[in-house]
Amino acid sequence: MTEKKSPSDKGRRKNRAIHSTVIDDFLHGDLERSFRRDFKELYHFYLDEEDLARLAKMGRVRRFLSMTWWLLKGLILKLPPLRRLMLLLALVLLLFQDFSWQTGDVRFTFGTSCMSLFIVLVILMLELKDKLLARDELEVGRAVQLALMPQACPEVPGWELWLFTSPANDVGGDLVDCLKTGERRWASRWATSPARGSVPRSSWPSSSPP
Repeated sequence: MTEKKSPSDKGRRKNRAIHSTVIDDFLHGDLERSFRRDFKELYHFYLDEEDLARLAKMGRVRRFLSMTWWLLKGLILKLPPLRRLMLLLALVLLLFQDFSWQTGDVRFTFGTSCMSLFIVLVILMLELKDKLLARDELEVGRAVQLALMPQACPEVPGWELWLFTSPANDVGGDLVDCLKTGERRWASRWATSPARGSVPRSSWPSSSPP
């Protein structure tokens, strides 16, 4: 059976101090491998096969510039409209220097770089919120899916049965069950989501040997 996460894991992560979390990330976070994995996923998420083929034919400098622009363009286009405008505003503010004005003896200074950073942080918080909400929904779906699985393998005289399923992600599209339909008759049920194909028979009844 698939291992279940303890509900207290979220509380422990939430109550940890920031400095201890950052120190633990540096010591045990495997940063180089995480960076390589994340950049590879980012690379293939925002660039399609045509873009990758075009990059392969470029030199290093042109490839770097083109890849940077295409990644930025892909990020902008995938954002919701409001967040897309906020990001464009943050990028525009980076192009301007801080400006100030004076009223009497009081001088006001507006830091465009600080405002740009603040906008980017707000966008990051919104995107993280969406991701965490989606992950919570997946965890609920995973708990429901595990609850539908049999808690123990059936004991059929003359047979040795072992039921197991392991989703590739948090929630899988497959379900397996074994039902007793008679004194010596069992039925195994297999189900899968339409997007992942279909099983020719969702129910294969079988009789146990005498």
